Amino acid sequence: MPNADQAVFIAKSLNTTVEYLVTGTTIKKSHIRIRLDNFLDSLTENEIEQSFKMLKTEFPRRSENAQDGLT
Repeated sequence: MPNADQAVFIAKSLNTTVEYLVTGTTIKKSHIRIRLDNFLDSLTENEIEQSFKMLKTEFPRRSENAQDGLT
């Protein structure tokens, strides 16, 4: 049985989730969402915040009601 870090590495390598590896079931996630999650995991907190600000600028209508906690 892999430890948590190994399970995360394996899941990312297989483009799936740790939940799926453990239970065999998962919340349906599109391939692009998995890729986006993996990409975000590679960023620093500062890079994530900068990226989120850019997205909010690009999609202002979508961000009006977002409960993001970022300023």
